[in-house]
Amino acid sequence: DLAAKLSCQYLGYKFAEAWGSYPENFEFVAKSFLQETNLPIVVDKLQCDVRTTTFTQCEVSVADKNCNLHESLWLRCADEPIWNLNFAGLYYVIERDDGSTALEPVMGNEGLLFVSFMRGNRDGMSGTVCSNNFTDHAANLTCHYIGYGYAESWGSSAAQNSRYIPESFLIENNLKILVDDVRCNEWTTNITDCTARVMEEHDCNYSSNLWLNCQGEWEEDEEEEDDEKDNDEDDEDNEDDSDDDEKEGDDETGIWQFLRGKNFYNKVITEELLSKITDCVKLLGEFKHHSIDDELISHLEKHHGDPGKDSGTAERHLFKH
Repeated sequence: DLAAKLSCQYLGYKFAEAWGSYPENFEFVAKSFLQETNLPIVVDKLQCDVRTTTFTQCEVSVADKNCNLHESLWLRCADEPIWNLNFAGLYYVIERDDGSTALEPVMGNEGLLFVSFMRGNRDGMSGTVCSNNFTDHAANLTCHYIGYGYAESWGSSAAQNSRYIPESFLIENNLKILVDDVRCNEWTTNITDCTARVMEEHDCNYSSNLWLNCQGEWEEDEEEEDDEKDNDEDDEDNEDDSDDDEKEGDDETGIWQFLRGKNFYNKVITEELLSKITDCVKLLGEFKHHSIDDELISHLEKHHGDPGKDSGTAERHLFKH
């Protein structure tokens, strides 16, 4: 994978979305054309060390007669891979009942977490999730996403992972780690709103694969009904408050009241001030459906400080890559 990535970067791209040889290589250039034009394989045994940063630093050998055209390499390079989540589930394997030694994957309420991504309508990739920075909250949100009520337990270890799916099965089926560094803040209500490194380089191994044991049923519909009921009650309260405000004739009511605060009142409208207002609005968007109360304000003051100052971090949303 590293050699493929460095090859694409040498050609002016950022990533290697896929690579391989026969039979796809002859879909790009027909074998008959290579034979007619006498285009042989000239490079063999391309090896790139983990410390290698450019393609020209990799070690290669001049191809000998042992190579044939079926082993010709093809690459698919891109500037930015666009993958969308297609499926997620928990899997373990069982022995087949046909007398063979083959293993059969089964989906249930516990097992290794598998995710499947699609690129367009054709390319797909399935793999596992690394447990780096995973938390109890992230585990519960994951169980919600796949239809369960909560995470009874979760973790990652070579022993437990092998009980669900042996490492040899993952290697034989080319099931790689696709997601790493999942981070969910305490206010997140959906795992897809958490940040993560998707389809990027990582330092995980198969013993870092994430497993979960989910229990209960996720009663999302009932919660939505409760939310709608609460919203209706809030609307009624707001109408009553609005009537009272009109009777009192209070000039400070309305959406623009915040401008009377000490951070804005009597201040000159500058690009810096407008930028801070915009950053505040964007930040509030992360707490959609949460009430603006003392608890939320205290959280914002403690963890975010001045939103006008860039933290310098750039993270992508999990499953929205």
